Amino acid sequence: MQSFSPDHPAIRLGASQDYEAFYDEEIKEREDAQYPPFVRLVNIIISGVNREAVHQEADRAKSLLDATLQSAAVYGPAECVLARLNGNWRSHVLVKLPNSFRMSEFPRSREFEPASGVNITVDVDPGSLM
Repeated sequence: MQSFSPDHPAIRLGASQDYEAFYDEEIKEREDAQYPPFVRLVNIIISGVNREAVHQEADRAKSLLDATLQSAAVYGPAECVLARLNGNWRSHVLVKLPNSFRMSEFPRSREFEPASGVNITVDVDPGSLM
């Protein structure tokens, strides 16, 4: 996790209310890290009460994505920041796609065929990765 010191550009530029310089700094960081608006993100969330089953399904989801999405960068699986929520264990796989990618070609939730008791959610252009 990144810590913010008083010298961090977000703090310094926010304090001076230099919005244009803040934008210029932020957009450069996003381009370097390949985050939106330079790519599309898809967060695949795997959840269920059995932690081992969730991890197995997350591994399967990663394999499916690696096999079907040649133009994508697939990261994970990893436990979500909130690894357990409402009694369910949660893992996720993050996919970065070129903006030119046609989302109609992305695997649908049902194509992942999760084991009983495991849910898979495909979150396109997520507002948060929490």
